[in-house]
Amino acid sequence: MSSQSLVNAEFHPHIDDVFSYAHAVIIGAKPACLTEIQACTRFISDLDRKEDFEFEFNHALAVRVISFIEKLPHVKGKWAAKKQKINLESWQKFIIANIFGWIDKETGLRRFRKVYIKVPRKNGKSILAAAIANYMLTADNEHGAEVYCGATCEKQAWEVFRPAKLMIEKSPSLRLNFGIRINAKSIEARNNSRFEPVIGKPGDGSSPSCAIVDEYHEHPTSDLYDTMDTGMGSREQGLILVITTAGSNIAGPCYQLEKDVERVLNNSVDNDEVFGIIYGIDKDDSWTDESSLIKANPNWGVSVGSEFLKAAQKYATQNSSKQNAFKTKHLNVWCWAKSAYFNAQRWIECGDPSLNINDFKEDACFVGVDLAKIWDISSIAKVFRRDIDGLKHYYIFTKNYLPEETIINDEAPQLQELYSKWVNSEDLCIGGDAEMDFRIISDEIIGMKEAGFEIAEVPHDPHYAFLIARDLAEAGLIPVEIKQHGSNLGPGMREIEAALAAGRIHHDGNLVTNWCIANVLGKEYSNGGLMPDKENKISKIDAAVALIMAIARASLGEETHTAGIVDIWAD
Repeated sequence: MSSQSLVNAEFHPHIDDVFSYAHAVIIGAKPACLTEIQACTRFISDLDRKEDFEFEFNHALAVRVISFIEKLPHVKGKWAAKKQKINLESWQKFIIANIFGWIDKETGLRRFRKVYIKVPRKNGKSILAAAIANYMLTADNEHGAEVYCGATCEKQAWEVFRPAKLMIEKSPSLRLNFGIRINAKSIEARNNSRFEPVIGKPGDGSSPSCAIVDEYHEHPTSDLYDTMDTGMGSREQGLILVITTAGSNIAGPCYQLEKDVERVLNNSVDNDEVFGIIYGIDKDDSWTDESSLIKANPNWGVSVGSEFLKAAQKYATQNSSKQNAFKTKHLNVWCWAKSAYFNAQRWIECGDPSLNINDFKEDACFVGVDLAKIWDISSIAKVFRRDIDGLKHYYIFTKNYLPEETIINDEAPQLQELYSKWVNSEDLCIGGDAEMDFRIISDEIIGMKEAGFEIAEVPHDPHYAFLIARDLAEAGLIPVEIKQHGSNLGPGMREIEAALAAGRIHHDGNLVTNWCIANVLGKEYSNGGLMPDKENKISKIDAAVALIMAIARASLGEETHTAGIVDIWAD
């Protein structure tokens, strides 16, 4: 049956809403961003696969869950005051239908085990999560169901648990039918089932049948997600549901999970156990347009008032300090450090992992170096300059190092997790045992020269770099000392900012460098100087500093040895 006939066929009204929504998104009748369109396209395409597909869409199962949820009462706002039942919007029915309607043809078990929903604030995500939790506790036919809602703090964990608890309290027939007992911090049901909030890192003894991770963007590590995920090993169709808004931590587990989901949605990765839908705006949309509000907020005019959003948007346009918060909360845009100097989203978009450094042997190369012994990252930024149509383009390859002991034993747990992940992905290199072996850095740079690269200069922070400068000079290279103050680093920062805006930055997509770029704050001085700064000690910027020094030198003309800016190594 074609997608067109699916839309026109007569179904249960709930299913008709599901297909009508998907069709409206795909043909452009409903404003939608790319990832929302991709989720709907995937749904219709999977329906058309038929015989060659191991899964099938069961209308009755989808209707069963939607109908269950719509028997639950509203527990806050004007609908609760009027004692109304939940009335799911078509986009919410689409999500529910996907999660519960798709099953394995042979086993009848649910297809999707992992679900990622990103939607702006005030669009009813906590109510939706609470309703799903109540279904999984009572009506999922799972003996000894264990349902958890996890968050980083008790207040956030209760954002899902509290409305779920209130729904049950206001539903006497539900309590009677499923033998529910409501406790202060847990809910128990027939067949030894229970539902409770979890805060922080859970223990390893649980066996979740459903785990809801709320506001995942606030989680510094993936501990809770991983523990819940691995605990589902004994469940035939365990469900882990992440429901969140955007955040500001590019190196956090939520952002990384979103990138994985995007690869599923754009068909870069084939994973039939993952369902994701991401509401927001596209990169070319103007955040100041009303059309962006409509596109990003599926409950526009329902749970989130149009006048409220327009007023918030207007206030943000008039107050630059409020813009990032507005974009994050109401347009679902990741906005990194609170006062980030660089456009981190634009930086990521300029990444191109297919770049091959060997294609640049004939181009002038400026190798920026920022060194550290133990706790900070030692970074090399190899910047090749090409003049295209009278403009300088920069092609950037970076390498980042830490001692093995730091990777394993850093005092910040979130850094331990990041470092281990980046070592596995080869974005971070081991540079020694207990402390950094600087010979690795000098050997890397000298090896480039011996391989035929045209290294113009090696700009470096004098702190520690003096230990390798003599070796570099003896190898015929030009080490250039960049004293760390605003008059020296400001030009590099401003050139990166301008080059990003103009599309003149091209880089290898190194994840450590992406993170460091996103962490950079700008510290301006009254004399016009500008220095890179960071929000706290765990927000590393070392790779960015190495790059800033290299760009500062590469941005100059052919004669780069400008008096008063640098001190070149000499005996």
